[in-house]
Amino acid sequence: MRRRVLESLASQGALVAFVSAPVDFLEASEAILLARSFKTSALSLVIDFQGIFKSYSVRSCGSLFSSRLQFNESIEEQDGFALLTSNGISIPEDPQSIRLFLQNLVSLQKNHPFILLLLPAERSPFMEKILSAANLIVVSASEEKSQMMVSQAISSIDLMKPGKLLWLDSNLPSSKVYSRLYKEAKFYSGIKQKAMDAWKSDFSTFAAEIKTILKIQILKKNPLDGLARFFLGLWPFLFLIALVLPFIIPHKIEPGISNLRDARQERNALSGAPYFLFEFDGKETLQRIGRYAIGRFNAQVTTEKILNQYVEEVLVKNGYSKSSWKKEKVNIPPAGTRLQFLPPDFLSPSKNDSLGLAWNFLTSLISDSVAYITELYHESPKAVGRIHKGVDIASRHGARILAPFAAKAWTFKDDRGGVVIGLVHEKKVMLFMHCDQLLYLDGQEVMAGDPIATVGTTGHTTGPHVHLETGVIHPKGNKFLGNNRYKTVNPITWFYSQVKK
Repeated sequence: MRRRVLESLASQGALVAFVSAPVDFLEASEAILLARSFKTSALSLVIDFQGIFKSYSVRSCGSLFSSRLQFNESIEEQDGFALLTSNGISIPEDPQSIRLFLQNLVSLQKNHPFILLLLPAERSPFMEKILSAANLIVVSASEEKSQMMVSQAISSIDLMKPGKLLWLDSNLPSSKVYSRLYKEAKFYSGIKQKAMDAWKSDFSTFAAEIKTILKIQILKKNPLDGLARFFLGLWPFLFLIALVLPFIIPHKIEPGISNLRDARQERNALSGAPYFLFEFDGKETLQRIGRYAIGRFNAQVTTEKILNQYVEEVLVKNGYSKSSWKKEKVNIPPAGTRLQFLPPDFLSPSKNDSLGLAWNFLTSLISDSVAYITELYHESPKAVGRIHKGVDIASRHGARILAPFAAKAWTFKDDRGGVVIGLVHEKKVMLFMHCDQLLYLDGQEVMAGDPIATVGTTGHTTGPHVHLETGVIHPKGNKFLGNNRYKTVNPITWFYSQVKK
């Protein structure tokens, strides 16, 4: 990863939780120095649940549990940083209040990149959720009694990931009683020693070590970058192997499918995130992004009635009326409007999980970040009043269409399908209709992942989209693509028979 990209990602900040027993609580003067050391282009934010700033007359954090903040809201400055205190309030333990608190933290991070939580060592549902959401947990435990207290408080957290814990003491938790916590506490051996030496003595150095750990986390989330560096040093050796290997083991090498992702993992990751955020440009409709959001959370296509119900739910959850920005049948938020899209309350996950993988594969063939299926395959006119032997994938005009596999390209044009490009490889056939611009011509060889055309509105269309048809080569097929005879197959069935074997 390029350094400037890494620095840009790191500057977006993080949620850092400091957990300690009462004997190891920071003094107010120390907490002030700690907060100031994390200041970047914006103020850092301290949320004090330890009572360190109980004598300060500042805003209470109680409202974070009861009401939604605006996305651009910030907290007033206090001694060079922003501060919220518990001020003796009782921390709610119900899931709704805790979820609202986490969502408000996301909103605050726009103006306060680094949010520092000062938490007492106690076991509670709130502690479990907040520590699971934190990017880094810093534990200060100088005595055996306080170490035991902290260990008991955080050992039950199931969502703790490797590299998420910084244990600021050479004495680690008991390996027999807290085996998993013991392994976590052993991370960052070199950085850990520097952080221990700087703790409470040089907060600027300590903050720099914390930021180094956060950068390591970013790099770990981008493993391809690490592999690229590894292969860069070995490229002469690998080049020689690539030259010699075909002569030793001659065989035909076919490029793999570059656009296939595991929808189960993607949906599981999304289910752990409380929302997905979208900023509107003043032209985009809520219905379009709402359909994409439903597909992203559920991997299924919905009716217009359910879609409008979800749009109303999104508006209400973001503090707007159900009819906000209504123009005829669509809602068009003004440019700059940012809305959170949460999983629909009224929809359960797709019963047909197999649809998820195929849906994700088909939409991934369009380079647009917001591409979604608007109509599925209908072999009989009974379903929608007409035959539809393909799937329609809505996207932005001009979005690139990507080849799912290495193939030979065939192109043609007709009144209904408009500009069409088809791909043939062995028994696999795939056609993309209503294209705007072709990037390959008849007879050319296409590599997997290559842009082959752009989304358009040629032929009979109601808007920019791709009509995607799939088939298999068959000597008795009733359709032709170039000099190939084939049979049309439902894209969902085709995916599992021809692609995901």
